[in-house]
Amino acid sequence: MGLFTRATSRRPAAPAQSLNASDLPPGTVLGGVTLARALGRGATAVVYGGIDAATQEARAVKVWLPTPGDNADDASARERFLQEARQAAALAHAGIVRVFGSGSQAGLTFIVMELLAGSTLARYVSTEHRLPEPLALDIAAQLAGALAHAHRQGVVHRDVKPSNVLFDLATRRAVLTDFGLARAPDAQASRSGVFLGSPVYMAPELLAGQPPDAQSDLYALGVLTYELLAGRPPFEAASMGALLRSVAQSPPPSLASLRTDLPPAAAERLERLLAPLLAKQPAQRPADGQAWAANARQTVQWLMSAANATNAG
Repeated sequence: MGLFTRATSRRPAAPAQSLNASDLPPGTVLGGVTLARALGRGATAVVYGGIDAATQEARAVKVWLPTPGDNADDASARERFLQEARQAAALAHAGIVRVFGSGSQAGLTFIVMELLAGSTLARYVSTEHRLPEPLALDIAAQLAGALAHAHRQGVVHRDVKPSNVLFDLATRRAVLTDFGLARAPDAQASRSGVFLGSPVYMAPELLAGQPPDAQSDLYALGVLTYELLAGRPPFEAASMGALLRSVAQSPPPSLASLRTDLPPAAAERLERLLAPLLAKQPAQRPADGQAWAANARQTVQWLMSAANATNAG
């Protein structure tokens, strides 16, 4: 909190007045939060850190960026952004980012959220920064529980991927963010169709035009978990067409072939755990993320016991 206090004390807090969303100065006030500095930038939003004037607690404020060249008042883009606030605010779970409010002010559209420590899981899906297998599975179990909660509330995330998960290595807490594409399973599909999401993480049935549901979210979780374990996604290709054909038709490479450092029994156990999530047919995937999370935690215990036995020997 000291960082935000020092940053905002340089000038009196002032309301936003015809400001550039991508470069808001310290002291700008949005939704009752006095902003300090930008914490991260994406194609559609900038996240600022700040202090809630009423509670003096640290907050994150996500400010929408209209797409360059498009109408700044594009109703569908703004609606997708605010959808994130409505969907996440209705969900109360330790594995889902907490939303405190949203709105528009001085031409800026924003969401006030819990300020989370750590970095996105995108940092840990490469061979150089790969996490230990028990920790990778613990993260996946946390996310499976978060998805189970969202699905019970009738919310499908639709864009589960490493960059939409924040992970704090110190506390080992994983939090699902970015509910901008989330919607009820029976909601009308967007005009942009399936490619509003990320093709690498899309279940085969989505590529065939079927609507997203809990099983397609769990497939994406399977891809994410595979990536954490293997250091690469299950399907890679030089072109979009080849990638989509692989997702629809090909089995993923075995972990044993990619992780020759793993004992064969461990690689086989991990593959058995992932297989239901990565099944081509939705009916073959787990009905509920909570049950899969329990299996993942059992596998964590098995891996740790096997490692202890190896070290003792």
